[in-house]
Amino acid sequence: MLKTFDHYLSKQKIFPLSVIGNGAPGCSKSLYLHTDHNRYLFNCGETSQKVITEYVGSNSLSQLTNIFVTSKTWNNIGGLPGMCLSIRGAGSPDVRYHSYIT
Repeated sequence: MLKTFDHYLSKQKIFPLSVIGNGAPGCSKSLYLHTDHNRYLFNCGETSQKVITEYVGSNSLSQLTNIFVTSKTWNNIGGLPGMCLSIRGAGSPDVRYHSYIT
């Protein structure tokens, strides 16, 4: 049984998750998720664009495919205008915007 479990673990994929903002004063709560073919951003605060290009990678914006917003507050959407311009400038053809706002 242990051999089967080890075999299962060796086939699992690892998806890096980068914390862009931790919610400290003056900082939004944002996450950046990498998968094999897509990149996902959860919440886009004012400094998200700068942090992604500096710490995650310079070509990360060109591979961003989806932006999820969890609430309609300035901390979560303040960086969207600049992010959209940077994504388009980096060469990403389309980015989907998803919001869970009731």
